[in-house]
Amino acid sequence: MEPWLSEGSAELYATNPIHYPDLVYDVMMQHLREKRKSTSDNKFDVLLDAGCGNGEALRKFLPYFQSAIGFDISEEQITLAKTMNDLAKTKYFVARENAMPAENNSVDLLISFGAAHYMDIDLFVAECKRVLKDDGLVALSGCSVSGVDVLLPPSNGESSQSVSGNHILEEYFLRPLHQYHSKVNHPYLKCCDNYRGFYNEITGLKKYQASDIDLEQNVSLAEMKQYFVSMPTFKVFNDLFDADVAPLKVMGDKLKEYVNETGISDNDLRLKFKSKILYIFLWK
Repeated sequence: MEPWLSEGSAELYATNPIHYPDLVYDVMMQHLREKRKSTSDNKFDVLLDAGCGNGEALRKFLPYFQSAIGFDISEEQITLAKTMNDLAKTKYFVARENAMPAENNSVDLLISFGAAHYMDIDLFVAECKRVLKDDGLVALSGCSVSGVDVLLPPSNGESSQSVSGNHILEEYFLRPLHQYHSKVNHPYLKCCDNYRGFYNEITGLKKYQASDIDLEQNVSLAEMKQYFVSMPTFKVFNDLFDADVAPLKVMGDKLKEYVNETGISDNDLRLKFKSKILYIFLWK
């Protein structure tokens, strides 16, 4: 069984303490409005979220749509979504990309956050063509980790400074993680080249790869570690090692050593966590 379908994976995903800012979702709405040449505040009809998880992303779009549908392959995720969301205008289904729970020509915007690269892209595109309105839009998004800075406490009345910890994050976690993903041919590899290969795989719809968004979020070392272990495939990799030599622990210890803060707790070491949000847009 794949890690994202294992027992407890839905609860694990929900422990992620790092969340996207609204800007990430606003980009998708901006592209939909531009395609429709819409400047009014009138709501669109139907939103469909493919691989919706617990509905976190879907909730961000509810103010702009009359109704919304979310589906996921994981029964646990759908059960959790139904407990976390207002079901008055939202429906959730256990379903796959080859049988989307939407009527023909009914969907204004189909979104998929960090999920489409796990799907059979040909089946996904075929169903997108069926459910999309003629002027509908598909917005695919993924995330790749791009770096980390360590924030130093201010001294002598000066403002806070930071130093790059990119080389430590890369050497002790991202590179061995990538090697593991390559060995098992994991779908997350498609995020590692900023979706360029994934984009080239997509045929059958018009397409456009938008510019990435660079995010910088202030977090603690504890929060960054939890971000990684909240992703089942990252956790599986980290758990291959004994606790005292696990990549996340070694990476954290090396960051502390680098700034001469070996005695500081994970909660107290402050970081600037850097990531890229990747976008692909599709339409008929």
